[in-house]
Amino acid sequence: MRAPGRSNRRAAGEVEASAVAWAIDGVDDRAVAAAARLMEHGVRVRVAGERFELGGAELARGSLLLLPADNARFAGDLAARIDATADELDLPVVSLTTGLGDGDLPDIGGGHFTLLEPPRIALASRGYVSTLGFGEIWHLLDQKIGIRHSHLDFDTLDFADLRRYNVLVLPNLWWGDLEESTRKSLEAWVEAGGTLVAVAGGAAQLTGKDSSLSRVRRLPDVLDRLDDFELAVLREWMAERSVLPPADQTWSHVLAEEPEYPWSDLAALTRPSTAELERRDEWQRMFMPQGAMLAARVDQRHWLTAGTGPVLPVLFLAGYYGSAGVLMAESGVEAPIRFGVLSPSDDATAARRVGWGPVPAGQDLHLRMSGLLWPEAAVRIANSAFVTRECRGNGQVILSSGAEEPRSYQRRAPV
Repeated sequence: MRAPGRSNRRAAGEVEASAVAWAIDGVDDRAVAAAARLMEHGVRVRVAGERFELGGAELARGSLLLLPADNARFAGDLAARIDATADELDLPVVSLTTGLGDGDLPDIGGGHFTLLEPPRIALASRGYVSTLGFGEIWHLLDQKIGIRHSHLDFDTLDFADLRRYNVLVLPNLWWGDLEESTRKSLEAWVEAGGTLVAVAGGAAQLTGKDSSLSRVRRLPDVLDRLDDFELAVLREWMAERSVLPPADQTWSHVLAEEPEYPWSDLAALTRPSTAELERRDEWQRMFMPQGAMLAARVDQRHWLTAGTGPVLPVLFLAGYYGSAGVLMAESGVEAPIRFGVLSPSDDATAARRVGWGPVPAGQDLHLRMSGLLWPEAAVRIANSAFVTRECRGNGQVILSSGAEEPRSYQRRAPV
């Protein structure tokens, strides 16, 4: 990402009106603001699902593509609007003279550029909503991105008309629980096509043991079925390495030997009893970090991680910001960002289990980047999800764990 501040390298009027398309590199965080502001003016925007190269310009996954064909009904000078928006944000715009990518690279006419739906955002406020969490998100939407949004009273969510919005953001909550009527209202809205985004204590409200809004769970609630969540981590590891069986077995007409399973290396390892796991988890919670910088591994193919590298520093901050706890994502739930980065080990280590989660053979798991991180907390956090995404009917639920709140500050049941 570009360093903060202005580059002073952009000159107004650099957008060429005769271009076949215009592009804004998604490696810069300000591309998100550009997309939002352009859609506010009625410009239709596409986003690239993977890296592409057109006319000698190399553009990252998540870059914006603006096509005259998409904007045939735009009322005004499209090139001038793009230029003005880019000038506001000091963003360079690439004027493309061809839509044909070299070799297997994406072409403009292919299916790698998704047309974005203009967001109609509601942000929950008041009631049990943390003023700090609300203010942080409000500042992001209003000042950083610059997009219109509405503030909805948290206590009115069960009878508010949510149909006018397609995105609802639930910030951290100080205390309290969602009413059953509110849960049903949110569930119906998501099923109809809404995107529900919840952070920290807001996410905690959606991840209860019997929640119907999300399949994500908190660690204390799933200590009796950890194998399901361990399998999800192993599947992601196999997908990352593109593990395939030997070609001669795949194309053989003769039945091959018993295939190798993701959990084969861990089959000989045993887990403590559920009662012992609960005892350990209760002890580990007392050591959760209050401001450590942790390393998270990033799925470089997921749309939520556009603009990020393979390793993301995450501030695991305790205190008054609240937490969703340690989030557990099983198969069927996407976890584009997980705590802990795998790297080849200097020793020929065997597959092992650290805390609840696996570490593949020949790998080390790196977690702490800076700050105080007790071993008890490290094994509890490792392999858990920082961000999750899942489909619910025609909509989706996106959760972020936030930070773990220390016991002395908790105003609700420990997570």
